[in-house]
Amino acid sequence: MAKITTGELYNEWQSINDKLDKLNEKVDSVIDDGAIETRLTGSNVEDVIFDQYIFNGENSPYKYAFPPSDVRGAIVSVVIHGATGDYSEGKGFRPRLLNYPLGNRDANNTIQITTDYTKRDYGVYQFYIYPSIIDLQDGALRNSGNFFYTSRTAVPNFFAIFLDLDGDLDDGEGYDISGHVMWLR
Repeated sequence: MAKITTGELYNEWQSINDKLDKLNEKVDSVIDDGAIETRLTGSNVEDVIFDQYIFNGENSPYKYAFPPSDVRGAIVSVVIHGATGDYSEGKGFRPRLLNYPLGNRDANNTIQITTDYTKRDYGVYQFYIYPSIIDLQDGALRNSGNFFYTSRTAVPNFFAIFLDLDGDLDDGEGYDISGHVMWLR
């Protein structure tokens, strides 16, 4: 067994203390007010497709979304915040999700989801796009004013939300809506 001097022992002790100090600094850098800061890589990202506005059937019926290159799926939501106007003779409101411009049916359309009309003044239309999603019976599931639709496809290069509205409206009336998408990675 080799002999160790007092000076060598002190240097080894000092080296271990330095390493512990650096480790404590690292731990302190990830703790914020007693909670550990966590950072997720590859996490989902939410984008606004269109800000909340009153849709009257004529103003900007197309809303486009362009997914990032590394997404595997998407959850698209069109939220109804309220509605004004007379829809007793009309059909109401509905969004459609397409990945081609309406009227250009020669395009490579892998997604075309036509939804049911609603006359409700609240609710959410949600479109789930994922290659391995389980299709819902009849394509839609309704639950307390919300509508869910699925598409068992890959996310296309772009898609459009086309908004339909059928009712008797005065100036300033329509559906108060907004839209966003959660990109799934």
